[in-house]
Amino acid sequence: MKTSHHGQMSESFLTAVFLSLSGGLQDAYTYLFRGKVFANAQTGNIVLLSANLGVMNLLPLPALDGGRLVFLIIEAVRGKRVPPEKEGMVHFAGFVLLMALMVVIMFNDILKLV
Repeated sequence: MKTSHHGQMSESFLTAVFLSLSGGLQDAYTYLFRGKVFANAQTGNIVLLSANLGVMNLLPLPALDGGRLVFLIIEAVRGKRVPPEKEGMVHFAGFVLLMALMVVIMFNDILKLV
């Protein structure tokens, strides 16, 4: 009896992740909570936040996991390794740009509060 309920939860979670990737978080949120999949709203918010963070981390931006995947694909296509110094410089530049974007967004948020 517990396995069928657990299977339903897993299937519902996968459906919510698919909706999150294809349509948006609002569709996934509506699916999860109108279907009463989760016992409370906090659990559902944590699941959606985790799924969203996972998807964002796989974006092909340097300094994120998706950026490393891009280098792995390039290495597979070329048949030889990208020099670690060059890869490191690309990841560092991406990290600096992400930090600069974070500062700009934080500055805009502070201006909206004032």
